[in-house]
Amino acid sequence: MKIRARFFISLLEMVSPFYLNIICLKRKAWSLQSADLERMPEGTLGKAIASFMSQHKLPWKPKAELHDVYHVVSDYPPTVKEEINMQFYLLGNGKHSAFVLGTVFLSWLFIPEWHLYYYRAIRRGQLHRPFHRWQFQHLLHEPLAELKAFIQNRRQNDHAFSYL
Repeated sequence: MKIRARFFISLLEMVSPFYLNIICLKRKAWSLQSADLERMPEGTLGKAIASFMSQHKLPWKPKAELHDVYHVVSDYPPTVKEEINMQFYLLGNGKHSAFVLGTVFLSWLFIPEWHLYYYRAIRRGQLHRPFHRWQFQHLLHEPLAELKAFIQNRRQNDHAFSYL
C-alpha cells in the first residue's frame, strides 16, 4: 500500500508542473505572494492560507493558489490519503477538471481499499455549496469561519443558486 501511495503521489508531482504550465496556460497567477497573505488579519481566508502553507512547509506555487484554498476551506490536510480524498470531494462539489478526473480515475484504480473514503468525500462535496468557480482572490480578506459556514450549510432549495 505504501509503495502504491508513494508512486501515486510521485506521479501527481510529475504531472502537476505540466498541468499548470500547459493545461492552465490561460490561468493567471495571483498578484500576491505568501508574504502578502501572512500580513493579512487573523481569521481571514488569506491569513489561513499563509498559516496552512507555513504549518505544512509548503512552497508558494503561482497558478496553484486555488489548490491551497481548497485545502483550507474543505479542511483536508496535505497527506497522501487526504490529498486524494480532496479530489473526490471536489468532484462531488462539481469540479470536473482534467486533474481532478485523472486523480479520481487513477486512485480508484490503484488504491481500491480506500473506496469507502472516496465515496464519503464525494458525498460530502455534494452536500456543500459548489465553490470551485469562486474568485477566491477577491475573498482573501473575508472571515474564514463565515466562508466555511456558508459553504458547508447548503440547503435543499439552493440548487438554483449553484453558480455562487
